[in-house]
Amino acid sequence: MKSCYLGIDLGGTNFKYGVLDPASGIRTFKTSPIADIAYPDKAVDKISGLIFELSKRYEIKSAGLGVPGLVDFKTGYIHSLTNLRRWKNLHFKKMLEEKVGLPVLIDNDANLAALAEYCLGSGEGSVNMLMVTLGTGVGGGLILNGQIYRGINNAAGEIGHIPLSLNGPLCNCGGRGCLEAYIGNKRLLAYLNRRLKKEKSILNNRSGQIELKDVSIAAQRGDNLSVDFWKYTAGKLAQALIGAVNLLNIDRIVIGGGISDAGPFLIRPLKEYLKCLAMDIQAKNVKIVKARFRGKAGVIGASLLAKHQNNMEA
Repeated sequence: MKSCYLGIDLGGTNFKYGVLDPASGIRTFKTSPIADIAYPDKAVDKISGLIFELSKRYEIKSAGLGVPGLVDFKTGYIHSLTNLRRWKNLHFKKMLEEKVGLPVLIDNDANLAALAEYCLGSGEGSVNMLMVTLGTGVGGGLILNGQIYRGINNAAGEIGHIPLSLNGPLCNCGGRGCLEAYIGNKRLLAYLNRRLKKEKSILNNRSGQIELKDVSIAAQRGDNLSVDFWKYTAGKLAQALIGAVNLLNIDRIVIGGGISDAGPFLIRPLKEYLKCLAMDIQAKNVKIVKARFRGKAGVIGASLLAKHQNNMEA
């Protein structure tokens, strides 16, 4: 059997995994509801069973795990996961390694998505890159001078918790007015529903629950409210990104996560806001691009992390 590496992406909504074969890329990619591993002890059992089954087909050398929140990369200690309330103060690396008998590395999911895009995707060729993941939460991963930047406490990159207003809506992190409190999926849908009660839109003709992908389709059909909705989203996101550009002088911003499927309806106004409002020199060479790997970035990054660590120890 070939030596392979397991990548796991624990998101706010879904649990994803895949096996990296260095010769042929990601194999056996699958997704299941987060409810399957909502409790940490259930997650240990689930991952253990997963590795047992995969080991019948692959020689799993090590595993990488991305989590949506604060984790100490060096020790694998999970401080808290904002949108998974039961995941707090856990020596999760130790728990998992004792159960599965393999080396396990744990990092923030946006860091791993950034690693995937930087090495193999839309970030290739950049030097200083910011990855923004837009979904249930809003995550950020930084690549500075070719390396993941984690900060002194391994907690850097939380762009979703940059406050846009000190008196804004309460965020799941406990703060107020965070970017995530405006453009996390649930917050955007609530904003949309408020507008639909007062304004005309082809979305009002839909039966059943409206999803954000429906807004993208409506925008493509020329629905004014939907186009303006994505401009509103871009405006909120731009407030945080302009600060990042001015502060860090990055040369690439990669937009990933489900909301990125809005494509030009999100990216175009975002570019316009940065061109008009960011400082000229810092904004001069910034490219804003859509992520290449979409929903697979976290899994690819986690497996790359596992492979890199295994090569260092070999």
